Amino acid sequence: MADSGILVAAYVVGGLIAMWFVQTIIDVFITGRLMNDPVNGKVLSTVSAYVFNCLFALVVGNSGMGLFYYLPGALLIGWLQYRKGLKIRQKISDSDPASAFD
Repeated sequence: MADSGILVAAYVVGGLIAMWFVQTIIDVFITGRLMNDPVNGKVLSTVSAYVFNCLFALVVGNSGMGLFYYLPGALLIGWLQYRKGLKIRQKISDSDPASAFD
């Protein structure tokens, strides 16, 4: 039984690393260039990475367990990227005096 718990933990850690890698690629090359709002871009890239990783796990592993293995990584990375997007949005609004009157 202990071996299956370690295996699940390894899948979750691997899912976290895969989520981070794919989310970064999508954020840098796609949503970072197309989205005007950094929060929306980072959340969209996290959701896209989760869907991509789950579909990849479904096709390669022929199992739907990828939905659960990638979920902790998607939630953690999504929360971190949401906070990072808020900081970037605040920095942009602080540096742009024209937006103070909106």
